[in-house]
Amino acid sequence: MRGERVLEIGCGSGRFTEVLLSTGADVYAFDYSRAADVTHRHFGDRAHVAQASIYEMPFAPASFDRVFCFGVLQHCPDVHGAFRCLASMLKPGGHLALDVYDARRVPLNARYRIRWLTKRLPKKALYQAISRLVPLYMRILPPLHPYNQLLFPIKDYRGVLPGLTHEQEVEQSILDTFDSLSPAHDRPQFRSTMVRWCMRAGLVNVEANYGGNGVEVRARRPVESV
Repeated sequence: MRGERVLEIGCGSGRFTEVLLSTGADVYAFDYSRAADVTHRHFGDRAHVAQASIYEMPFAPASFDRVFCFGVLQHCPDVHGAFRCLASMLKPGGHLALDVYDARRVPLNARYRIRWLTKRLPKKALYQAISRLVPLYMRILPPLHPYNQLLFPIKDYRGVLPGLTHEQEVEQSILDTFDSLSPAHDRPQFRSTMVRWCMRAGLVNVEANYGGNGVEVRARRPVESV
């Protein structure tokens, strides 16, 4: 992607920013939170980093060759509105890649049975509680990933990511559990909904498949599009 203008929506602390930069792309990344400061410190002048809302992006519409948005849409208060905003950033011929949590999994995931409470708790108190409960859970129960999610709202990374020490598995489990229980918004979508939104936005070559994190969508704006 050398020389292409790539927009990364919801860069966080730069996990995917580094991958995009490695392609030679001219990367513009932003996040709504202060995590954008971390990305800026990590990459300096190698990437254009901003703190902004997906609904008020500081970029001209139709100005990017590629738009990348993973781990973001389900946490927006208006998912469809956020989708329309990011689709508007594509140049004619530009490519879109995004993912969103899968609505089919909601009845099967224990976190949705307690999020009515956890999203209202003070973040520090919630994190402290999770930091105590996750190690206790791991001492009592064997690894059951991913089936533990049916009964327990705890992410368990034991044996999931090769090369991690036990301490790193515990830390990853705590962080991911907090990430799943703390957001104010968690709005999964159906695959059919994402395809319909792409078609309404005038996108073509729409592919929507089920992936590890939910529904993964790829699409393109027609070359003749204005």
